[in-house]
Amino acid sequence: MSKRAALLLFVLVFLVASGYITLLLASAEPKTIIVPDDYPTISAAISHASDGDTILIRNGTYTEQALEINKSLTITSEYVNGTRISLHPPQVPAVIPGGQTIMVYDHPIRFYADDIKLSGCNITSDGGDILANGNRIQIVNTTMATERTGISFYLTGNESQVLSNTMAGLIVAGSNNTVAGNHVSGISVTGAFNFIIKNDAGSIALIGSRNLVDGNSFIENGGGVGIWIIDAYYNTITNNIEVGSNVGIAIGYANPSGSYNIFAGNTVEEACLYGILVQNGSDNVFYGNRITNNSGSGLGLGGGHLKPENNLFFHNIFVNNTQNFEGRGNMNYSNSFDNGAEGNYWDDYLAKYPDATELGHSGVGNTPYLLYANTADNYPLMNEPDVSANVPALPNPWSQLSFIGPEQELQQTELVEIIIVLALIVIVFGAGVGLLVYLARKK
Repeated sequence: MSKRAALLLFVLVFLVASGYITLLLASAEPKTIIVPDDYPTISAAISHASDGDTILIRNGTYTEQALEINKSLTITSEYVNGTRISLHPPQVPAVIPGGQTIMVYDHPIRFYADDIKLSGCNITSDGGDILANGNRIQIVNTTMATERTGISFYLTGNESQVLSNTMAGLIVAGSNNTVAGNHVSGISVTGAFNFIIKNDAGSIALIGSRNLVDGNSFIENGGGVGIWIIDAYYNTITNNIEVGSNVGIAIGYANPSGSYNIFAGNTVEEACLYGILVQNGSDNVFYGNRITNNSGSGLGLGGGHLKPENNLFFHNIFVNNTQNFEGRGNMNYSNSFDNGAEGNYWDDYLAKYPDATELGHSGVGNTPYLLYANTADNYPLMNEPDVSANVPALPNPWSQLSFIGPEQELQQTELVEIIIVLALIVIVFGAGVGLLVYLARKK
């Protein structure tokens, strides 16, 4: 066969294939199912839906036993909070510590698919927690509660978004997830490259690496720890407000240590025991935080046989705490309380060192502020600095640490994924063209 004939054959095959693909796509076009117009219940609508469909629920109250969503669907209320879904899951046996079996409510909603979106609904249940397993799940503007308390939401997956919801607890495990603008009693995040932004919560427990916790309010959680770092590394915790815990910020508190984390621009107030407690962990940086009005210690280090070492504290404000610093344990470890030019503001500095004066016009006192044996803030500040999350260049050895933000890593990951997809397209397309030419030549 001539090259011209082969080319014409390829063009013909390509056009036929393109038409067939277009026909398939047209036949599989997503549809919108309306409840109760098309089906009287949400369960029935889910059962008759296909991947990619939208279920629009008109305003009203819908009573169901439980919902299981095992398809990639968008389920949305006609208006935000206009749809009330009342769930009555069955009770199932559960074994509690000690071996006793009790009856508990089953999960009122289960997600078992990728690319599910739930938005604008007001969900109540007799009990139980909502369980979601999948990637790219979106939960937006949704309220979840029992008749007496909130419902906890458990999400396992990647690249999901939980935005502007009200619920009891939010437990997220995975990577590249965004948790923003929620009102919850507590947040737990396990994984990497997650964004926890501008939530109103009682507390957060963070396990994992390279997460961003920024602009949240952790208020009056009834005790416990406000910002709890548990076996967590290279995280960035900035611009948060924490009020009314037993411990405001804790690293390695009755748990594995946390290292290479940066805390900047946070405000911690009214802690009963410690504003900041670093019990176990190294190479963390605290810059530009305001630690005030704590009935315990502003800063506590160590405890028992644990040895927090090589942590850096500078440009922080310690005001109106019962005591600004407490060393716990044997205190035979080294930490730094200045960057070689600037230390922290301690409101009892002049009370401890009444003869101290300012060095020139540097804003630094001429007498070191002793914290524990052989460890002092060598450049204590005479006036309160600004609360700031803009960390300047760090001295050695912290300058060698890699505080890579989640945004940078995500951009790198997305770029690699795009390159891989393009490469696969080129390979598949090239292989297809080559096969067509080969078959044409054989004829």
